[in-house]
Amino acid sequence: MYRQTACPCCGTQPVFLPAYFSQFVIWRTTGIKPESNVATSLSHCKHCDFYFSSERFDDNEIESLYQGYRNTQYNRMRQECEPKYKGELYSLEYIKQRKDFINNLINKHTSNLTSILDFGGDDGTYIPDVAVRCVYDLSGVELKQGISRHHLNSDCTYDLVMNCQVLEHVPDIDKLINQLKNCTKEYLYIEVPAYRDPPAVDMVIGEHINFFRESSLHALLNKHNIKIIDTAVDYELKVLAVLGKL
Repeated sequence: MYRQTACPCCGTQPVFLPAYFSQFVIWRTTGIKPESNVATSLSHCKHCDFYFSSERFDDNEIESLYQGYRNTQYNRMRQECEPKYKGELYSLEYIKQRKDFINNLINKHTSNLTSILDFGGDDGTYIPDVAVRCVYDLSGVELKQGISRHHLNSDCTYDLVMNCQVLEHVPDIDKLINQLKNCTKEYLYIEVPAYRDPPAVDMVIGEHINFFRESSLHALLNKHNIKIIDTAVDYELKVLAVLGKL
């Protein structure tokens, strides 16, 4: 682990609030199971209203956390720490609503897209229907029919790159944004969880280590010179999305 001392979105010095890392996340990232949740701190940037874990995982720890995501071993470890965890997948109705949300924002401002990459897109469920559909994902899950796998060493670029419900998990968010920019010819669709309320004091930090508001997501994209075309939020689906353009 390493410590983040400035806001990753705008560079401002944050204030620190008491928090805990979940027992499960520490076990997955280090291979050592602690007796209980582990004390840490939650940073709050008052300038752009970004909340984030002060302690960040390195590349090896992230790979350990998400390799085989939600497979048998993952579920066993998590249920041992969190007996109420069921590992339930999203309902078909929720998936339809999410796909409609994504398509509505993208189609409102784009036309004639022929290629889309979902970076961190699991099995490719949420990719709109275009000629070329690709996924990059750490988990190694089997992809949906008609979807190809993108490799990090590939020089392929796409009309639009999606990054859905990933940025909240990532320690080095600048690195991820740069990877997304390198893969797109023009458009970026970035989606994170939407929160009505800020994180609670003494919260238990699990897999989500970043908690975005519209202001902090905009600050991050502005820092990377990404033009913000539109923003959409749905608190029932718990999604906040920005469509951007290079």
